Amino acid sequence: MEILYVDGVYLSDRDVGFGHQLNGTLAGSMIENGRVVAIDGGTSIADWPGMDELTAAGLRSVLVASLMIEGELVGVMMMAKKNPAGFAARELALAGQVASQISGSVAAEIRRDGMYRQLAA
Repeated sequence: MEILYVDGVYLSDRDVGFGHQLNGTLAGSMIENGRVVAIDGGTSIADWPGMDELTAAGLRSVLVASLMIEGELVGVMMMAKKNPAGFAARELALAGQVASQISGSVAAEIRRDGMYRQLAA
């Protein structure tokens, strides 16, 4: 999956334009389970492939949510924080809602782009 947007702590292997393999990663697990996945400081995030740079940057809790359009995965939203306490149930629910809103915005933009292309043809 290609990385299109990054904000927050700089991680050299997670810059815009980089490709990222998801098999066996936390994001891959989220895709397989079809729901928001989070791990906290009680679970070693270092056990997941691709998390070395996050732990080196002091990040201890990670949350991953899917961006879906009509049942198809179009992206992944990942958040991390330095607090090892993890994410509360309310935060997980909010992350799912935010991911749904982002997916809706992306879908609307895709439709808008398609309409513009049809008008220009």
